[in-house]
Amino acid sequence: MGSSVEESKGSRRNTSEEDEQNYCTAMQLAASSVLPMVMQTVIQLDLFGIIAKAGQASASEIVSLLAANNTAAAGMLGRLLYFLTSHSLLTCSALDADHGERGKRVYGLTPISKYFVPDQGGISLSPFFYIDPGQGLHGQLVVHAFEYPAKNPIFNQVFNTAMLNHTIMISNKIVESYKGFGNLKHIVDVGGGVGTTLGIITSKFPTIKAINYDLPHVIQNAVPYPGVEYLGGNMFESVPNGETIFMKWILHHWSDEDCLKLLKNCYKALPENGFFQKYREECFCASPV
Repeated sequence: MGSSVEESKGSRRNTSEEDEQNYCTAMQLAASSVLPMVMQTVIQLDLFGIIAKAGQASASEIVSLLAANNTAAAGMLGRLLYFLTSHSLLTCSALDADHGERGKRVYGLTPISKYFVPDQGGISLSPFFYIDPGQGLHGQLVVHAFEYPAKNPIFNQVFNTAMLNHTIMISNKIVESYKGFGNLKHIVDVGGGVGTTLGIITSKFPTIKAINYDLPHVIQNAVPYPGVEYLGGNMFESVPNGETIFMKWILHHWSDEDCLKLLKNCYKALPENGFFQKYREECFCASPV
């Protein structure tokens, strides 16, 4: 009898501990929305840009630059900034007595947050926070992810701007690190968006002839680049012939069946004895040189 009572108590205790753990996990998920919301606010107010220009700034100094009329604005902003320090997006230090305001917190950029400050060409990762994830997801439940932007011009423009900024940043790194472009004569960028990647490649290797291949509604917004030809089509139906086939951020989005269909089309488009090479997130299908 005693053993049965003890087992019952132990069972209730385990159930209570499991419920507590489940609640904690649920709360973590609920609170995970805070960082994206804070980042969106910070980006829209250009707080990273303000701090970048100042070197370091306090919440009250930033508020004065924003011309905010709310007397509680400095306190509210201070909590946002201090929150970002916990994610290594800002540094925080307290002024000592020699600076007149003992204990006053000043904030500076970190190597991570610098990617959200536009460079000399106006490029950063900030445009990603202008994408409305709810709107995009809702639309993609009705039509496919890459068909939805064609039906929503505003979402299409915001999405393309974000991808343009990211593409410029990553493509510059690819050109700096990948040493194989110098031997190539022809490249086909499958799913190449508005042609930014090929524009960067051909600017450094002007002897390369390139084809930017994407859906018609995508390339209609393309910017002309020397040596780059634009073709609209469906990569699951066919891929333009080329010495080298380049893909960036493509395969991860599709099912195994779709990836196999696409890679077979790439294989058909390559000359004899072509091969497949993977470079981090980016993929290269190329013929031997």
